[in-house]
Amino acid sequence: MKLIISGENRLSNLKNLKFLFFAVALCFIFQGAGAAQAQEEVIWMQGMGAPFSVADFGPSQKAGAAGYTLDAELADDIDLNGTISRVDVHGYADGPVSPTPSSAYYHGLNVRFYAVGADNKPGALQAEYFVSKDSPNFLFQGTGLNDLRVRLAPAFNATGRHFIVVQAVIDPVVIPGSGGAEQKWYWRSDNADPVQGEGFYYRAGSGAAWGRDAFNDGTRNLSMRLWGTRVLVTAPVVSQISAANLPQAGRLKITGTNFGVTQGASTVRINGAPAPVSSWSETSITAYVSDASTVGAGTVEVVTPGGTSNSKSLTVRARASANGRVQWRFQADDAYIIGRPAVGTDGTVYAAGVGGHLYALTASGGVKWIFRGTFPVMQSVSVGADNTAYFAGGNVVYAINADGTLKWKIANPSGGSIAAGPNVGPDGNIYAVGDYGDPNQLGAITISPAGQ
Repeated sequence: MKLIISGENRLSNLKNLKFLFFAVALCFIFQGAGAAQAQEEVIWMQGMGAPFSVADFGPSQKAGAAGYTLDAELADDIDLNGTISRVDVHGYADGPVSPTPSSAYYHGLNVRFYAVGADNKPGALQAEYFVSKDSPNFLFQGTGLNDLRVRLAPAFNATGRHFIVVQAVIDPVVIPGSGGAEQKWYWRSDNADPVQGEGFYYRAGSGAAWGRDAFNDGTRNLSMRLWGTRVLVTAPVVSQISAANLPQAGRLKITGTNFGVTQGASTVRINGAPAPVSSWSETSITAYVSDASTVGAGTVEVVTPGGTSNSKSLTVRARASANGRVQWRFQADDAYIIGRPAVGTDGTVYAAGVGGHLYALTASGGVKWIFRGTFPVMQSVSVGADNTAYFAGGNVVYAINADGTLKWKIANPSGGSIAAGPNVGPDGNIYAVGDYGDPNQLGAITISPAGQ
């Protein structure tokens, strides 16, 4: 179904039947995206949320053929300091390039950066890139131009707030059987998360004014991930915490600003002790009260390279004593845990949540550490004689040292998920089975303790 927003070039496509597949595939599309250059990390992320909150707006497109003047743009603001070396976006193309992209119509991707104008809308053009689909800097093109990744050379130097525009460069040809409708590319948006900064703007031509309308009222961001290196220059701000009183191993949600997209070297301190962290984003952190946190009245702080946040008061209490047969309880930061936990030789309890977390808990129910792996985790955890913990997330088998650091990880090169295992055999080797529903999968595999 298409909804006319205003003007012949402003359409919103709501393709609900494709959304669930889109959301599931999205997790796998981006998982291996950061391997091209080790120094890169995700420094800005928007969207990728609940599937039925997705819509396509635009077009955001520059005509690739001579004689055409289409130059419609969608622009969304970002706010960071650092270098942007790669851009990942999600979109949808109507017409001959979908579902099979055709070189006869599609030429590449334009990326533009604008300063913030006096009216808080896109202002002066700061940089413009064109990445041809034949360039080695064009890293990935999904079926139907749904998913696009390009490298920027040279990297863009971000200094605070900017607006970013991504345009597909496509010949505006007529779609066969459409009654005269032309080929268009739409940039996906997602309103599952709170809007970061401004909602996006649109204009139908380089000389037109930037604006919004009833279908884009400023409550949506455009779906993208920016990669590069970020410099945090402003101290984080904690606006609220989810509880004022928690037991040891209790889960605490922290909201605020300027935390950084990824945790990196940043930490959360609860009553003076570092807290194990299960999730970290620019505006939200989930952490657990460590057994090292002082019991009694104290504070919560977020510490990043940009400085130390303001404090919020939190009283820590000792874990509840055993209640009948229940020695202790632990609430994971996942929708559920489907596989069996495992116990190491030192009594450490290991459990893996579907969201990709591996939790290491003490024999008395304290949180030792949390390792963040790949969604989804559907199998059980296995522990070797040296207390190395093994689990599978998506198509990756992980080996985690007893201190919570990564020992090694191995991805199924065919892309299929791990359907059974990993399990440690009596010979010390690790055994797993690839997705049995695909004849191209690896089947049963053996991995040595050294990760070979």
